[in-house]
Amino acid sequence: MQSDVLEIRSSDDIVRVRQSVRQRAAQIGLGIVDQTKLVTAASELARNTLDYGMGGTVQIAEVNEGMRRGIRLVGRLSRIGGHRAGVVPDLRATTAAAVERLRRLLHVIR
Repeated sequence: MQSDVLEIRSSDDIVRVRQSVRQRAAQIGLGIVDQTKLVTAASELARNTLDYGMGGTVQIAEVNEGMRRGIRLVGRLSRIGGHRAGVVPDLRATTAAAVERLRRLLHVIR
């Protein structure tokens, strides 16, 4: 499984995530519609990492499961709501809404 970890510290980093995901999606043979959906999800994940975590990382990994190939995206927050990671204020509603938007978007790709 090939994997890259990109730092998210500014809006420019979100652009780098989008470009990297689009390139990976094309390399594994996803069609343009699925590429666009995946890039949109990656952008949302990176934006949430910046907005709610004051930065962090996004891991982009190729996944091979039998005959299926795909891309796994993992966002890690540096902080949560301006607090150190591990000191979690009540952001469940905001985070849950963002996760649900991503889930609905990615469900279509499966």
